[in-house]
Amino acid sequence: MKTIFFRYFRMTALLLMASIIVVGLVTMSMVQSYQEQQQITLHNQRVDDLINAQVAPEIIEHIIGDETPIGGYSRLLFALARMLLFISLLTIIAAAVSAYYLSHRILAPLSDMREAVTQFTLGDFTARVPVRKNDAEMADLSSAFNTMATAMEKGEELRSGFIANVSHEMRTPMTSVLGYINGILDGTLPQDSATRYLGVIRDEMNRLSRLVQRMLDITRLQSETFEVHPRPTDLSELAAGILVSFETRINDKKLDVTVNLPDKAMCMADKDTIAQVCYNLMDNAIKFCKQGSRLELAVTERNDKVWLAVTNSGDEIEKNDLPFIFDRFYKTDPSRSKDPLGLGLGLHLVKTIINAHREQVYAESENGLTTFSFSLPAV
Repeated sequence: MKTIFFRYFRMTALLLMASIIVVGLVTMSMVQSYQEQQQITLHNQRVDDLINAQVAPEIIEHIIGDETPIGGYSRLLFALARMLLFISLLTIIAAAVSAYYLSHRILAPLSDMREAVTQFTLGDFTARVPVRKNDAEMADLSSAFNTMATAMEKGEELRSGFIANVSHEMRTPMTSVLGYINGILDGTLPQDSATRYLGVIRDEMNRLSRLVQRMLDITRLQSETFEVHPRPTDLSELAAGILVSFETRINDKKLDVTVNLPDKAMCMADKDTIAQVCYNLMDNAIKFCKQGSRLELAVTERNDKVWLAVTNSGDEIEKNDLPFIFDRFYKTDPSRSKDPLGLGLGLHLVKTIINAHREQVYAESENGLTTFSFSLPAV
């Protein structure tokens, strides 16, 4: 703070002193010019008076030569110098007051931010800085800082939740696998049921594999080297093929499926990644469908875009949750979720892939219906 204070003080003092010096020099030049003009006038008048009085030339020269009318001029310059010195002292005082005010006005919010950053380094992301409305620029800076702090706090909460979820997801199948293996080896489980238990072990290992693969997908899609390679793709054919893969789960829930697919819906898409998007959206919709409820898949063309929408009936997503459901690791309240152990990565993958195609994905949830939709450029 002292460094900035002295910097403002020095800058303000130099500007004011420079202004005073310039004004002083100009004033002294004008006074000097005026005095010289007055001296010439008085000199000429004195000579004329002596000539009119018929004084001899040598006497006139002696009289005029002895005149030194500069005392008043010297006194004027001395008085002007004293005035400039007094003004300079006032300038220094004004510069000190201005520098203190400016430095305090700028440094106060910066000091608040420094303290908040110190709290961040200690792991406390709840710190915020006050927004001072009397300075629009600093108020904008403080608001932006608080927005960043809120995002960091949210990210820390998501990270903590993610670690807890991953730990639970990995511990559960590993505990189950270890228990079955120990039971088979020590004879606790009957040998004639070993095949069935090995099938359970296989399912649990597949679950672990999917978890690891999902995390690897997130890392790959967010790497700087990830690129999509759009090619002409029939979105209707792609979506229909993925829907068929969910036939068993659809039949188990006795869902009423409505399909609205044109014969062809050609778009520019990276087929593999868009297939992942369609799979995630349909998987999510079926997961949250109630028993015997409705599932709808639709592909439409409008405004030079091909749109795919997946709609399911069931519990609505809370309005407070909608803006965050595409965030990484975000989950709605587990007490209302039908997938309390989910990692919150599926929809984030969807958004990442669609954004890589320079398009957008949308979510709506009202009147007992939840719809996810995205667009791709039509061919």
